[in-house]
Amino acid sequence: MRPIRLELEGFTAYRELTVCDFSGAELFVLTGPTGAGKSSLIDAMTFALYGSVPRYGNPQLVHPVVSQGKLEAKVRFDFSVEGRRFTAVRVVRRTKSGATTKEARLESDGKMLAGNADELTARVREILGFDFTQFTTCVVLPQGEFARFLHDTPAERQDLLIKLLGVGVYENMGNRARIREAAAAQKAALHREELERMADAREDKKKTAKARVSELEALKKEIESQEPELEALVRKAEEMRSRAETIEKEKELLEGIPMPSDAARLSEKIAAAKEALADARSAGAAFEEALSRLPDRETLRELLDRRQRLSEAVPASGEAQKALARGEEEKLAAEAEERKARDLLEEARRNLAAHDLRGHLTKGGSCPVCLQVVAAIPRAAAPPALTSAEKAASKAARERSRADGAWQEASKRAALAAERVRELTSRVEALEKRLGGAPSEAEIASKLEGIASATRARDEARERERSAEKTAQKLSSEEREAFRRFEEARDRVAALGPPPSQRDNLNQAWSDLFEWAQRELSRRIAAARDTAEAAKAAESERKTKLSAIAARARALQVPLSERPRDAVVTALAKAAQEVERIGAALERASCMREAVKKETEEAKVAGALGQHLKSTGFERWLLEEAFERLASGATAILHELSSGQYSFEYDERLNFEVIDHRSADERRSARTLSGGETFLASLALALTLAEQTAELAAKGSARLESLFLDEGFGTLDDETLEVVASAIEELGSRGRMVGVVTHQGNLAARIPVQYRVSKNPVTSTVTRVVL
Repeated sequence: MRPIRLELEGFTAYRELTVCDFSGAELFVLTGPTGAGKSSLIDAMTFALYGSVPRYGNPQLVHPVVSQGKLEAKVRFDFSVEGRRFTAVRVVRRTKSGATTKEARLESDGKMLAGNADELTARVREILGFDFTQFTTCVVLPQGEFARFLHDTPAERQDLLIKLLGVGVYENMGNRARIREAAAAQKAALHREELERMADAREDKKKTAKARVSELEALKKEIESQEPELEALVRKAEEMRSRAETIEKEKELLEGIPMPSDAARLSEKIAAAKEALADARSAGAAFEEALSRLPDRETLRELLDRRQRLSEAVPASGEAQKALARGEEEKLAAEAEERKARDLLEEARRNLAAHDLRGHLTKGGSCPVCLQVVAAIPRAAAPPALTSAEKAASKAARERSRADGAWQEASKRAALAAERVRELTSRVEALEKRLGGAPSEAEIASKLEGIASATRARDEARERERSAEKTAQKLSSEEREAFRRFEEARDRVAALGPPPSQRDNLNQAWSDLFEWAQRELSRRIAAARDTAEAAKAAESERKTKLSAIAARARALQVPLSERPRDAVVTALAKAAQEVERIGAALERASCMREAVKKETEEAKVAGALGQHLKSTGFERWLLEEAFERLASGATAILHELSSGQYSFEYDERLNFEVIDHRSADERRSARTLSGGETFLASLALALTLAEQTAELAAKGSARLESLFLDEGFGTLDDETLEVVASAIEELGSRGRMVGVVTHQGNLAARIPVQYRVSKNPVTSTVTRVVL
């Protein structure tokens, strides 16, 4: 794991957003005064990966990372593992009981690898190959934790080395080898069982099976040679049976042709009805002929009617002329009376002119006599004589007007009556001319009676004709229905070629069809007998031929079916399959023997490998080799750091011991070292652990790409500090990232990439400086 970029906000002393860019920094130092927040940067990286802070001693304790007065802390950590880049993000939020870290995610190449805190921690363990404890032992050495690996129990150190070296892969290989041993042994056992089941796979059985194939092939050829004749016999028998079935159906059709008993009677009724209809039509035609020679009845009636109206119109015309004359007299008398009344009125007016003048005056107008303006109309009663004259004149005028009206009406009636007489006279003359003479009314009445008698006789003839037509129509309908039934019966046997039907004689049509059906029925009875005998002969001949084939088939144990060749082909296919099966079984048995040999050998080799790779074997050797190298490398570094005083050794339980060369090479427990000595020993182990384990590690094991040393340098003297700085620089030059956390100015000054941490009243800040 190599850091690339760290971004944190609200995390411990870093209240505001702070970014640390580690790109290009192989060896760097986090420097600054005590309490500025140097270790918090290491804590932030560890928290982003595992969700815990090592300095708190409790993996579940996270709420102290949230800055005072803040509600949440957020850390984003970009890092790479073997060239692949990842981004881990965690958020801590305060709660009433502490804090929650549920919001977390892990991304790589734009893909989400984890979406919550637990998933993120699990994926980090999988990617880095370390759990939290192992990470803070080998990668990040926080304050006060330098001596963890030195003081761990042998079991804990062994677990860590197994993780670092990837020794688990050898255990997996051993397990898989033992599984392979069991699988190979099981396969060998299965192959042996299969060999036992193939005990009948022998060459003599294969020879017998081939002989059966040859015999069946010979039988097949014999059947194929006779098969055309057998099939012909089958077709003939089937044809005869089909023909027999057809004949039986034709017999049923022919037997269904009856001779109706009422056909002759219906024909007689139809002939009688046709004769009666002809007689009725003849009588009707005779009466029509007689009527055609008589005068037109309507013309005679019209002439008689107009003569009668003419005789009535002539007197009416005379009366109208008389009324006209009376009207003229009344009109003349009324005119004379009116003139007389007017004369009397004029005379009265002359005699009473003044009174008459008053009646014509108007108030305000001029008087015609004195030409003065009339101021008022004089009031005076009208003279009786004037009033009487005026009434008489008015009455005479009304009487004259009435007489004029009456005369005009009489004049109109007289004119109409005269016109009516003229019209009737003209029409009577025209009718008389059409009749060729002028018959009298008595003659006309006699002729009309003769016409009525002839008409009644004709109508009676027509009624008989209609009755005869109804009877003929009814019988014709019955005849059509009878012919329909006849056609249905004939259609049922149409395919058998019945004779043409006589459409004008029902009885003859039925007789012809019935006689034909009887003749055809006799022919088919004889044909059915001949067909049955032919089918029986063909079947008998086929059975004789099949008996000979069946005898040979029974000898070969072949069950025959309706188609012998199919049964022999089936048996031949089975025999050929048996030959192939025995041949394949022989080959399979040979293969199985080879497989048993191969699987047995493979089980032996896998078993031996499984034994070698047990934890007490190769794994124990590899761990001892790692401890030996670790002790050797750490001894060289510790010997240099301690100016030749100390070196490492370990016992049979893999417990570390130190040899004090200044005390006669005394072997001491590592726990007896002082604080400064413990730091030097732990630093020697950490540096060697990063250097040496890569050489023994299996592919896919954890890679120590980075190392972070947090403080602990304050206990060293200047000379030792110089030696430590040189060792750190040497480790950084070998492709590993090394980060040092210190407030020692002389140590920080030797490292070219510095991250200077400072703190102000609000927040801590980080500045990258390259010397």
